[in-house]
Amino acid sequence: MKDVFRFNEFFIHQRLILQLLDSYHKTILSTLLQNTKYYDDHLKQTFINDSFTEVITKYFAAKKIKSLEELLITNSKLKKGQVIWFYNNFYFKGIVKASKDFEKGKLPAYAEFHIHLKRYNKTIKGKYNYEHVHWCSATDRLSGHKSKFVVAYIDGIQKNEIVLRPMFISDRFLKDEILYEYDSPSLKLDISEIDEFNQVECVPHDYEELDIQKNKDISEERIKHSIAEILYENNIPKDWGGESSDLFTNHIHIDGKRYNAAFLLKGPSKFHQLTVKDLGVNGNQIVRLFDEPAEILVLQHCHYIKAEIYKTMDAFASRFDNIRRYCIIDGIDTQRLLMAYEKI
Repeated sequence: MKDVFRFNEFFIHQRLILQLLDSYHKTILSTLLQNTKYYDDHLKQTFINDSFTEVITKYFAAKKIKSLEELLITNSKLKKGQVIWFYNNFYFKGIVKASKDFEKGKLPAYAEFHIHLKRYNKTIKGKYNYEHVHWCSATDRLSGHKSKFVVAYIDGIQKNEIVLRPMFISDRFLKDEILYEYDSPSLKLDISEIDEFNQVECVPHDYEELDIQKNKDISEERIKHSIAEILYENNIPKDWGGESSDLFTNHIHIDGKRYNAAFLLKGPSKFHQLTVKDLGVNGNQIVRLFDEPAEILVLQHCHYIKAEIYKTMDAFASRFDNIRRYCIIDGIDTQRLLMAYEKI
């Protein structure tokens, strides 16, 4: 399950991308572009776009470029001119007017996008020139609230605002998934997708015996041993302050295929809805979890889990140099799992 992202690009600023690339990746791009002479004009433009997309993907993987989300989570210092990527639900506006201005020769013809990140109290915004927009479908796909993948320079930083200068705006897909138009499959696994845990479906979410308050009396140690027993994992490490994960195993299977997995377990000592603040300074427990040489990362908590945790896990799982899957098991799914395998 080695995932690779693929993209359906709507905006590509080729000059900005060329300024970004080093000589090695420019050589790769030049080699790819040599093949454009074999295509007609329409297919040629498609191939050129695909070539730029392929090279910038390789560049980001090689340089380990981090997402803006990861940089904000870890409270990293941002600077003007820094290159980032960001996948989120932006609000796009102005592209219809920009397209009309472009047709009339009124340049530059700008459209805009923005998103407010309440968790950080920051607005992320930018504008892009319609001159670099490709495909007529962009008028619809870059209007209103849309989840899009953006590659950009940081063009300005203020206390509550980050201004981006985009070089690439696109849809994002997983390469080994069935490609549904404008669908963006998640890297998140449902607990039932893990073969060893699939009996959890025998305990439906509306089962009347489920009560998250019962988890208050189930220790983290008991949960760890129960999961290890379900996985037939005999190597159960003792807890200590510097561990990257609470349980590491190669007894996980997805659709019959075996994978390494690392678990971060959060017991009832923090019996409330889990937030990033509960995961160490700047979420460093998640940082350490993703330092593990595992293909699947699992976060389990005895209570409910805030949406910001899902965003955080997805940001780390989406690293270009090491795309991975993750699973989040909240208190209800924890109880379903333990009931299904008669551990409680």
